[in-house]
Amino acid sequence: GRICNYNTVVASADLSIKRLIEKGKWPGAVSKSMSSRVAKSKVHEDDSCKWREWEFVPDGLLVWEVWLEWQNSSDDGLKV
Repeated sequence: GRICNYNTVVASADLSIKRLIEKGKWPGAVSKSMSSRVAKSKVHEDDSCKWREWEFVPDGLLVWEVWLEWQNSSDDGLKV
Protein backbone atom coordinates (compact mmCIF):
# COMPACT_ATOMS: atom_id res chain seq x y z
CA GLY A 1 0.00 0.00 0.00
CA ARG A 2 0.79 3.62 0.02
CA ILE A 3 0.29 6.39 2.51
CA CYS A 4 -3.24 7.70 2.59
CA ASN A 5 -4.34 11.26 3.35
CA TYR A 6 -5.64 11.63 6.94
CA ASN A 7 -8.83 13.34 5.72
CA THR A 8 -9.51 10.32 3.50
CA VAL A 9 -9.24 8.00 6.50
CA VAL A 10 -11.56 10.21 8.60
CA ALA A 11 -14.19 10.43 5.86
CA SER A 12 -13.97 6.70 5.14
CA ALA A 13 -14.31 5.77 8.83
CA ASP A 14 -17.32 8.08 9.16
CA LEU A 15 -19.00 6.46 6.17
CA SER A 16 -18.27 3.00 7.57
CA ILE A 17 -19.83 4.00 10.92
CA LYS A 18 -22.83 5.48 9.12
CA ARG A 19 -23.41 2.20 7.25
CA LEU A 20 -23.15 0.20 10.49
CA ILE A 21 -25.65 2.51 12.23
CA GLU A 22 -28.06 2.25 9.29
CA LYS A 23 -27.84 -1.57 9.40
CA GLY A 24 -28.36 -1.58 13.18
CA LYS A 25 -24.95 -3.22 13.68
CA TRP A 26 -23.03 -0.38 15.36
CA PRO A 27 -21.85 -1.84 18.71
CA GLY A 28 -21.42 1.47 20.49
CA ALA A 29 -23.57 4.34 21.63
CA VAL A 30 -24.41 7.07 19.16
CA SER A 31 -23.71 10.41 20.81
CA LYS A 32 -25.08 13.65 19.40
CA SER A 33 -21.57 14.86 18.54
CA MET A 34 -20.69 11.61 16.79
CA SER A 35 -23.97 11.52 14.89
CA SER A 36 -23.48 15.14 13.82
CA ARG A 37 -19.87 14.56 12.75
CA VAL A 38 -20.75 11.47 10.73
CA ALA A 39 -23.64 13.26 9.04
CA LYS A 40 -21.42 16.25 8.18
CA SER A 41 -18.38 14.20 7.22
CA LYS A 42 -16.20 16.11 4.80
CA VAL A 43 -16.37 14.15 1.60
CA HIS A 44 -13.51 15.22 -0.58
CA GLU A 45 -12.41 14.25 -4.02
CA ASP A 46 -9.60 11.80 -3.44
CA ASP A 47 -10.55 9.27 -6.07
CA SER A 48 -7.12 7.69 -6.21
CA CYS A 49 -8.54 4.81 -4.18
CA LYS A 50 -11.95 3.38 -3.37
CA TRP A 51 -12.11 4.96 0.10
CA ARG A 52 -15.90 5.36 0.03
CA GLU A 53 -16.21 1.55 0.06
CA TRP A 54 -13.71 0.77 2.83
CA GLU A 55 -15.22 -1.22 5.67
CA PHE A 56 -13.60 -1.07 9.07
CA VAL A 57 -13.90 -3.61 11.88
CA PRO A 58 -16.51 -2.26 14.36
CA ASP A 59 -14.19 -2.79 17.36
CA GLY A 60 -11.51 -0.75 15.61
CA LEU A 61 -14.03 2.01 14.95
CA LEU A 62 -14.95 2.08 18.65
CA VAL A 63 -11.27 2.71 19.42
CA TRP A 64 -11.23 5.35 16.65
CA GLU A 65 -14.18 7.14 18.31
CA VAL A 66 -12.37 7.24 21.67
CA TRP A 67 -9.26 8.59 19.90
CA LEU A 68 -11.27 11.40 18.27
CA GLU A 69 -12.93 12.26 21.60
CA TRP A 70 -9.51 12.41 23.25
CA GLN A 71 -8.15 14.63 20.50
CA ASN A 72 -11.08 17.00 20.76
CA SER A 73 -10.86 17.26 24.56
CA SER A 74 -7.07 17.30 24.84
CA ASP A 75 -5.45 20.19 26.71
CA ASP A 76 -2.52 20.35 24.31
CA GLY A 77 -4.57 21.95 21.56
CA LEU A 78 -4.97 19.03 19.17
CA LYS A 79 -8.27 19.47 17.39
CA VAL A 80 -9.84 17.47 14.56
